[in-house]
Amino acid sequence: HKNPFIQKVALDCIMKYKNKHITPYKDQLYNLIDGKKFKGELRTFKLGSDSDCIRAEDRDELMPVVLRIAFSKMITNTGIDKKGGSQMRRSLVMRFLSGCTESELIVFTDMAYRVFIDYINLDIESLSQKMNESYKTLTTLAPKRLLGCLNLVDNMREQFVKPGESQLL
Repeated sequence: HKNPFIQKVALDCIMKYKNKHITPYKDQLYNLIDGKKFKGELRTFKLGSDSDCIRAEDRDELMPVVLRIAFSKMITNTGIDKKGGSQMRRSLVMRFLSGCTESELIVFTDMAYRVFIDYINLDIESLSQKMNESYKTLTTLAPKRLLGCLNLVDNMREQFVKPGESQLL
């Protein structure tokens, strides 16, 4: 969710379970949610396997939480008075995620493009037919949202795709 208050309440619920793979990272997770501590935490909480910030045995359970928080920060508007703030935050999040494994980045990509999940694996004829059958004016994505998705694809391609890695994008 985009709202930091709701994120904090959701994280409080997760922490109540006292999961041994998530609880040790409590401070880092709350700092990622906190708008004032967010940028500082991105610099100190390293996701790479070569970093000692995350133990290998915790990764499978911790990373889905980290990815959801990072995704929500990336899509949140900064407000009218902060020109370019959204793009800067998106770039910060992308750099932060560069330490993720390919499978973790695929999970992140799935989150980012979930609105297109019904269309992704269709051939061009099936895609055209499905779009014609399911087109509804009231539920059509706004052009601004489509442009945002295309910009995200370009950012992810620049940051994450290495030669020979075709599964990610």
